[in-house]
This record gives sequence, structure tokens and C-alpha cells, in this order.
Amino acid sequence: MHEAKQNGAVGIFFSGIIGALTLNHPHLFPIYAQAEKLDLPICVHTGQSCRHLLDFFDLELNGTFATSHLPPLIGFRDLVAGEIPERFPNLKFGFLEASASWVPFLYHHLKRSARPRPSFPNARWKHASCKDLFRDYRIYVACEADEDIPYLAEFIGPDHLMIGSDYGHNDPAEEKALVQTIRTREDLSPDLADKILSDNPKRFYAL
Repeated sequence: MHEAKQNGAVGIFFSGIIGALTLNHPHLFPIYAQAEKLDLPICVHTGQSCRHLLDFFDLELNGTFATSHLPPLIGFRDLVAGEIPERFPNLKFGFLEASASWVPFLYHHLKRSARPRPSFPNARWKHASCKDLFRDYRIYVACEADEDIPYLAEFIGPDHLMIGSDYGHNDPAEEKALVQTIRTREDLSPDLADKILSDNPKRFYAL
């Protein structure tokens, strides 16, 4: 990680599940601690990194949703539910190439799961809104150019939305006309477009 930082790295690639480890596993804490010291955010990306999922799902029958796109959502749930960002108060977390429309669902699930009940009498939910959660836990998420960005910006907060073009990567996530698409959307103000395309990524990657 030190060598990568010296050679220009601006983030640490992570999957939502790493082998048999979820992102709230203590085995990963030394990596988080070092990333925090180096000001390198944790970049949770789609990808097939869990053999158990690969063995269970059939690519021809099920596609790559469960093996590639679902792990970042599980990682988000585990990081937030485990309050991992509180252990590393200067570490940033980003969720990339998995879109952003899942955030309202998972926020509702996490908030509902944290209600006190007989089996978990000490459960608590300290975040007044999703905006507070993303701000307090330094979470960023990359949306896609054709999502309901005004709604997501209102729900998540305009300062924590980014966008990724997957430039140079020949797969369905690539968006060659990314900037033009964002700039020409009539429902996005120039200020919000600037935040998504430039201001927020610069803050996230400490550029």
C-alpha cells in the first residue's frame, strides 16, 4: 500500500466479499487502519471474488448479478451495520459500478433492523437520515447516468454522489458519452453535475 501510494494510487480496490471474509471481519481492520493513515479510500467494486457464490450460481442461468453485483451491497450493509467507519474516523468508503438506486432500500433495511426488539433490546439507529449516514460515515456511491439522479441526490445528499465511466474497460458498465449525457440532462442543475463529475470525486480520492 505504501508503494502504491508513492506511485500515484488514490484508492484501495476491494470487493464486497473477499473470499470467505465479509467487510466487517476483524482480519481486514489492519488494512483499514493503514489505508486511513495513507488517506487511501476503500473502493468497493463489483467483481467475482467469492468462490462460494461462484459455486452456487450458474452463470448461464443466473447471470452475474449474484456473483458480481450483489457483493458490494452486502459489503455496504456489513460496514454500516458493524459501524466499521466509527473505528476508522478518517477513512472514506466508496461503492463503485453497482449503480446507486439500491441505497434507499438498504438504508430502510438497516434502519428497520436496528429497532429495539426482544431479541435485540439494545439495538439503536443513530442516523436521522441517509444524508447524515453518508456524511458521518464518509460514504460515497457512484450512480449511473440514466438513474433518477435528482431523487438520489436528495436522498443521499449531493456531496456524496459520484459517477464512473469505466473508461477503457470493455464491458456493459462503460459509458463513452458520460459527460455529455450528464451535462445535457435537463433535470440536473449545472452545480449538481459539477459535483457528480468533478467536485465529489476529487474530494473522495483526495486529488
